Amino acid sequence: MSPYDFVIVAYSIVLGLGLTTLIGNLAWLVRERAQVRFSAIHAGWVAVTFLWLNSAWWDVYAFRSRPVWTWLDFLLLMGAGTLIVFQAFLVTPAPGDVEEHEPIDLSRFWVDQCGAFLGAAACYWGVQVVTNFRELGTNSEIPWTAVVAQPVVLAALLGLAVKRRTPLVHALVIAVFLILNLGVRLFTPVGTLGRL
Repeated sequence: MSPYDFVIVAYSIVLGLGLTTLIGNLAWLVRERAQVRFSAIHAGWVAVTFLWLNSAWWDVYAFRSRPVWTWLDFLLLMGAGTLIVFQAFLVTPAPGDVEEHEPIDLSRFWVDQCGAFLGAAACYWGVQVVTNFRELGTNSEIPWTAVVAQPVVLAALLGLAVKRRTPLVHALVIAVFLILNLGVRLFTPVGTLGRL
């Protein structure tokens, strides 16, 4: 077993927990749809979270050629994965969050959870900057834009979303995140960091 194989098992478990939580909570919302008040903004952030979870797993394959993994490398990777999973837990209500037959207002839920969710996202991008700078020395596949441009653009967008919690601002931020993520990743082969 290579060091990468050893690390990816733990990372996959963490990200799998996030996907399981997100999908399970969404299935619960579908079952309770008679009580659910839909929110396009909430749905947009759910889509962004789903893409982040999958992108994080897709991107880590670029690290397969790294010959040595330090404890710090492992902690940074697991920290980033944990922050995305934390977002998956925050982005949708869970079955125990509301009383039976109580309306589930996803717009109100998002307003209540928005600060913690976006804070976790900002921390994730901070960890990504450190990870990317460390990786630049060992991996020529990682483009400079992934280290500099992407975190700066995304941090600025997250800051805007935190400051301006209006539906229009959140819709624009979500659209930019989705366009950047999908536009870059749709044709990115596995093993290359498909970032800006």
